[in-house]
Amino acid sequence: MIVTTAVLALIATTPLLTMIYVHIYGLRPDLAEFARVPTYVLMSLPFIAVAYSLYRSALITARQNVKVTISTMMEVGGIAGTMILLVGLTDLNGALAAALSMAAGRSFSTLYLRWNARRLVVSMRS
Repeated sequence: MIVTTAVLALIATTPLLTMIYVHIYGLRPDLAEFARVPTYVLMSLPFIAVAYSLYRSALITARQNVKVTISTMMEVGGIAGTMILLVGLTDLNGALAAALSMAAGRSFSTLYLRWNARRLVVSMRS
């Protein structure tokens, strides 16, 4: 998890990001620059995704599936709610609003899962 996040951070914070966006994805240089900040926001998602998977698997193994369903609803609701707020109340561009919304929704659901799975994860380590 740390390696993936570190590699993404290395790519996103160097000129390599522009090369990838322009030469591999075919974006115009101005659009590649436009995508830079949303990419910075999304750098944390691989780390959060691993934590989310760990907590979710602990809850499913313990047959606490309702909590996983609730976390999914929290994630979708968090993404939608954050997007509505950011689009309605700020002047952020859509790409940045979407990146922030995705990060917020996944963070909300991961924190909920962490709270509910904390004892299970400790017992798994023993």
